[in-house]
Amino acid sequence: MGHNRTPAAQGRCTLRIKGGGALTEHADYEILGYYNNVKRGNAFIFVKGLGSYSGSRVISFKIGPAAIAVP
Repeated sequence: MGHNRTPAAQGRCTLRIKGGGALTEHADYEILGYYNNVKRGNAFIFVKGLGSYSGSRVISFKIGPAAIAVP
């Protein structure tokens, strides 16, 4: 198994309130860590609420196959 990685800024996720708008990282939530996010398949992000938001949550997401550039 590879090491879990923190995604580059362009690969970061956007958290949204159900039926509402997007949350702001560092103001509304903080990312505590990632698990299994090196290879394609199911991966997880651990987040904690800040400010008006409380609690923590584990959210799953899928990593698809990498695009292959053909010269």
